[in-house]
Amino acid sequence: MDEWQVSLLSACVGGALAIVASVLTTLLSHRLEWRRRKIEENLHWLDERYQPTLEFLGKLIADLATQRPLDSADLHQIQRRVEQSVKRAWPCALRLDPEDTGLRDIVLDTLTYDRISQGREEFFEYRAHVVRSFQALSTIFREEREAILSGNSLKSLIQERAQRKKKELQRFSRLWRVLEDFRDGKYSVDQALQHIGKLQVRGTSLRLLLDGMEQQTDTTNRIVLLKKECEDRGWV
Repeated sequence: MDEWQVSLLSACVGGALAIVASVLTTLLSHRLEWRRRKIEENLHWLDERYQPTLEFLGKLIADLATQRPLDSADLHQIQRRVEQSVKRAWPCALRLDPEDTGLRDIVLDTLTYDRISQGREEFFEYRAHVVRSFQALSTIFREEREAILSGNSLKSLIQERAQRKKKELQRFSRLWRVLEDFRDGKYSVDQALQHIGKLQVRGTSLRLLLDGMEQQTDTTNRIVLLKKECEDRGWV
């Protein structure tokens, strides 16, 4: 092959490689830009859902932190203030979690303010409960934000939450059967407590189940005793 033919071939190959490299660079650039825009859209979507709810909880905590109840009249006044504040809980919960994957339950727990007027201890318990709800939701928001930055899709995050709620509902169902068996005398208090401990249902959820069982049975003494044991262990 003549020298000029070699030069021509080299030039053609070099030109082709340059074109391929340019095309690949353009495709990669478009791909990165698409990914960047998708991440920004997903982060904006997260902010639109979470921020109003976190703002609501933050304001409620700030208001509760300034309250210093001295007597029953103060507690009733605080309860009325909280009642006005938590009217925002429902719209915030629906906006946060329209798929009902469990997040809205964290927000709607703020509606359990009816015990505030019973005493200072109940007021402080409610305030601590709202703080825990805020912390839990803040943690989930941060984790989902980091997951999106790492390339996870919104669909996968929602599916993961739905799976967690499904497992939680299964635990509730198993615990309800335990409470029915305890009511019917099939379990002792210690045996029931062992089952509750294994199922890891705590807080408001456990109290609601115990209250529901108490309302459905004539043998309330057994349920009251079990509830007292759960309270002593810090489970409710």
